[in-house]
Amino acid sequence: MEELPAMRLSGELSKDIFPIHYRPLEEQFHQLNEQLPTLEAEVDLLKIQYLSSETILS
Repeated sequence: MEELPAMRLSGELSKDIFPIHYRPLEEQFHQLNEQLPTLEAEVDLLKIQYLSSETILS
């Protein structure tokens, strides 16, 4: 994603082509950032469940 602005500045990508490549990546980046807290919470829950099961087994 970081390469695209450099390619635009160097003239490798035209003004018309740049948004076609950049916008989908930007949208995907924002979607992943929105999902991150939910995924982190799921990981935390799984860690707690794992530790709880270890305690019960011992």
